[in-house]
Amino acid sequence: MGTKVLVLGLGNTLRSDDGLGVIAVKRLLERYSLPPAVRVRAGGVLGVHLLADLEGVQTLIIVDAIRSEEPPGTLIRLVGDEVPQRFQARVSLHEVALAELLALADVVNIRPPHLVALGLVPASIAMGEGLSPEVAKRLDRLIDALWQEILRWTSSEQQHPGG
Repeated sequence: MGTKVLVLGLGNTLRSDDGLGVIAVKRLLERYSLPPAVRVRAGGVLGVHLLADLEGVQTLIIVDAIRSEEPPGTLIRLVGDEVPQRFQARVSLHEVALAELLALADVVNIRPPHLVALGLVPASIAMGEGLSPEVAKRLDRLIDALWQEILRWTSSEQQHPGG
């Protein structure tokens, strides 16, 4: 059996592209049969309330809209210390909560040793349901990248995937 992996979809589905992580993990579950070592959670904006979910997890894959200077819809992959650094300085409530969640996980010594964040650069986080056209047309690319990330971390042949 592969590494224990938690795929955590974050975001507020009432704020356009900010809901990307929740939408993406739901689509992932519709499209793929996941290996037994993988759990998926649509964490929304729960923040520190997700702490118990980290217990025993070896790899945490966070799926979220990730702000960047890149054009909207650009696929972003962050690893290791890049993850908390990127989310620590953000203004969205769930991004602040994610930084707090990871800090608290450090304090109680349950932070997963491997962190990855996958997402798309948002075009809009204004109030409104549904993804912007720029992000919606790239959603399948994100799901494919997420599936490849899961395979990378659950492969019995690969103990410590690159990145």
